[in-house]
Amino acid sequence: MFRNRTKTCRISGFNDFFRFKLSLMFLYKEEKYDIVLFGKQMAAADRRQAPRRKVGGKLDLRQLESFIMVMQKNNFSKAAETLHLTQPTVSNQIASLERELDVKLFIRSSRAITPTREGRILFKYAQGIISQRDAALRALQNGKNPSQGTVYIGATSTPARYFLPQLAADFQKKNRGAFFRVSNDISSVIVQDLVDRKIEIGMTGILIPSPYCEAKCLAFDRWILITPNNMRYKNLIISGFMPDMILQERFISRCQGSGWRKDTDNFLLQLGVNPAALRIVAESDDTEMIIRMVAKGMGVPLVSQQVAESYVSHGDILSVGFDQLVPPRPLYLMRNNDVELSYFAQKFWDFALDYYQH
Repeated sequence: MFRNRTKTCRISGFNDFFRFKLSLMFLYKEEKYDIVLFGKQMAAADRRQAPRRKVGGKLDLRQLESFIMVMQKNNFSKAAETLHLTQPTVSNQIASLERELDVKLFIRSSRAITPTREGRILFKYAQGIISQRDAALRALQNGKNPSQGTVYIGATSTPARYFLPQLAADFQKKNRGAFFRVSNDISSVIVQDLVDRKIEIGMTGILIPSPYCEAKCLAFDRWILITPNNMRYKNLIISGFMPDMILQERFISRCQGSGWRKDTDNFLLQLGVNPAALRIVAESDDTEMIIRMVAKGMGVPLVSQQVAESYVSHGDILSVGFDQLVPPRPLYLMRNNDVELSYFAQKFWDFALDYYQH
């Protein structure tokens, strides 16, 4: 039975009891009450009950931005420099955030700072909060003035250097109000930036599946072998450069563990060449440096056909294609499934997909 100052209601069973329990969560601040269930007196709750422990507080976006930067830089001074703030200001913001949330975010020592478990948890969500804020501001700004807007793109090296420049230039000829902000990173980071809503469109050379992202084939590129431009390689190419001949050459490889390395190793396996048997003389993920090494006669690598085209046409290097053995590799255009693209981002998405179909 439920009794307050003026009303009495009978509770006939546990189902009724749990429905009343939910109601009482809202009533206890205003009413004194008793509950009698099956004849047994239960503890009364009233406005004099012990105060609950504070488990959270307000989140100030400026404090969150400073917190994110400290986590990324692992240093208060470097975070302050990046944010164009003073070090005491950043320290005070973090201290205020810790007081507000009633948790310790960092363990501070004279030599370093270490994030606590609570700090790592907050970092994960703080990035999402700031990204959501930025996405909302972008959408509002682009909606306010559809004649002008920014397209936020993240691209890996090959699309960024050899596909995006022409694509963006031709798009701007028809859309003068479009402005591009482009970041360059590896495929996995591009996909994560899409999920975190830091960018609107991604361009990658490797497909990394994500349940949150849609991927479309943008264009095709080919891995080719490039060699020094000398009589030895001219004769080898004329007589027919076979894939297994790569094992006899000094090979310039991508760095171990990189996405490029995995991609080129997979390509070699498709050619019937064991990557472990290569005579590797150098490793680098800087494509321009690799091409210069080849021009100087240091060795032979696999590179993107788009990358090597101009160097081959100028006679700096020679190239060997294996199109008959391995099909060209796709490049991908990606977006977040849950995000409505801004006006110009949607136009660019459609334009890009149509661009290479002709």
